[in-house]
Amino acid sequence: MATSVADALRMIPADQIKTVEVITNPSAKYDAEGASGIINIITKKKNIDGINGTVGLSAGTRLNNGNASLNIKKGDLAILSSLGGNYFHPQKGLFENKRTSYYQNDTTVLTQSGENTSRRIGFVGSFGLDYDINSHHNISSSIKGNRLRQGGEGVANVFLDNPGFMSDLNYQRKSENFPIFGGFDWTTDYKRTFSNPSQEFSAALQWNQGLNQNDFVIDQDGIFPLHEKSYNTGKNNEFTAQADYVQPFKDGSSLEFGGKSIWRRLSSDIEYTSLDSATSVYLRDPVRSNIFKYNQDMYAAYSSYSFMVLKKINIKAGLRYERTAISSPDLVNFDNHYDNLFPSLTISRTFKNYSTLKFGYNRRLQRPSQYYLNPFRNESDPLNITYGNPSLSPELTDNLEISYSGFYGGNFLNLSTFYRYSQDIIESFYTQVSSNRGETSFRNIGKNRSVGLSAFGSYQITNNWVLRGGGNVFTYDISTDIENISTTTYVMFNANIMTTLTLKNNWNIEGFGFFNAPRRTVQGKNPTFSYYEVGVKKEFWNKKASVKLGCTQPFTEYRRFITNLKGTNFEQYSEFKLPFRSFNLAFNYSFGKAIKPNKAKKINNDDLKQGDNNGGF
Repeated sequence: MATSVADALRMIPADQIKTVEVITNPSAKYDAEGASGIINIITKKKNIDGINGTVGLSAGTRLNNGNASLNIKKGDLAILSSLGGNYFHPQKGLFENKRTSYYQNDTTVLTQSGENTSRRIGFVGSFGLDYDINSHHNISSSIKGNRLRQGGEGVANVFLDNPGFMSDLNYQRKSENFPIFGGFDWTTDYKRTFSNPSQEFSAALQWNQGLNQNDFVIDQDGIFPLHEKSYNTGKNNEFTAQADYVQPFKDGSSLEFGGKSIWRRLSSDIEYTSLDSATSVYLRDPVRSNIFKYNQDMYAAYSSYSFMVLKKINIKAGLRYERTAISSPDLVNFDNHYDNLFPSLTISRTFKNYSTLKFGYNRRLQRPSQYYLNPFRNESDPLNITYGNPSLSPELTDNLEISYSGFYGGNFLNLSTFYRYSQDIIESFYTQVSSNRGETSFRNIGKNRSVGLSAFGSYQITNNWVLRGGGNVFTYDISTDIENISTTTYVMFNANIMTTLTLKNNWNIEGFGFFNAPRRTVQGKNPTFSYYEVGVKKEFWNKKASVKLGCTQPFTEYRRFITNLKGTNFEQYSEFKLPFRSFNLAFNYSFGKAIKPNKAKKINNDDLKQGDNNGGF
């Protein structure tokens, strides 16, 4: 129906909604690294024929975007379509990096500073058909395509103080990097219901294909001339099959079981060329150029059973089995298979006024995605090289949680405390490989024990003013076998707040703020991040249309992001300054009647630990 829950709810008339389910502790039915929360909107059994759609346009000093959707339903057939795009104005960012290296009794100081100009343009479109064969059989099929081009040019002023050289080195390096990401998803779903609405069977097939290109150019003159071009074309083919069945019983208990398989085929074609000064021709470097192929297959089966105890306590227990098989024809003796069992248990007790006390346990898995696995060496900065690690093991986490939620008049509160024990944590890791060159890759750094508190809710200050917000506080306590790494327990937190003030004549004032404390790693800490925006919105045409004027960080032109890392033979300070202040004017319009949303099972492959830009695959 829409790309967000809020949009979906706005498009469905209130009298069409039967229930809204919030699942905070996913059962064995979902992927072992599945989403932390699921919202399931169930509509009443009533068809509405007609046409509906939305149009949205937004223009601003930093970001422009547009989107549109058109949905048609006649009898048992529905046609769903959408198109969207965005464009970032070129933005200039400033950076400074200082690294002190202690290598073979030499102390080297490398300082780099300069600016990057970045830009971005992308689009996404989808088309789907939904057909009710009869009152118990539904089939749907949809295809979605997307393409994104981003990147920019950079200039770095490099100063190298190395006692191994006769004098200090000072030179300039220019670079260009314009990665392109695109692909499509094709999904077909089937759903079978029965006379008991809680009994159902669903099956789904999905084909996802991604084609990504990551190229860069380096031009560096001076004492160390360097002129290189690199091309990395990556493909990712992913095929998924899934089936689920739910069997309710007369005593109120229910049995669920099903299975899922994912077959991933990834390839990365890496080519380096260097300028031959004698011929002024770029020649291929056969040592660094290669083709890397990586296969990952996942097979899963699950079963769960829910029942009531003393007519007040609901218990749901489940077990999921997953087998992962990894291979690569391009790596000698590389064959990585592992089997895992994922138990889950939820015990909940509901009290008056819909308040609930819940205990939950589950085990989760995070397999490294392409971003972490791709061995492509990004040498756009020859003194700071980055690449992936195809030998990574998955992260495995056990979660314990106790939560309470309740409604107090028009207000809502949710409190929870949790404990998480994670093994084979994946983090980026920097290594000093020479007096002036460092490399960053990924590795399994050890175990983490985390204890935390979480709270969120809403408070109705007045009849027309509501405040929503929440926060999390948790620990980072790593134990590692990496030599010369000293660890301790750190406390991290984040918080967000949102408010809406409704005025007369359909005017609204909205505000949002977010703060994330520095994120600790085994080698240091990554930048803190905060963000706020305010806006004024006017709704009209029976609230089907709206105009909103918003601003982000109106009093701060640039935001500073500081990273501090420290290892056995290096210390590094990095600072990035990015433009953040922006103003934006948006228009949205929805028309027509709502179409009954497709209730067939949708595939959601959420089992991979994600990184930036899919690692150039």
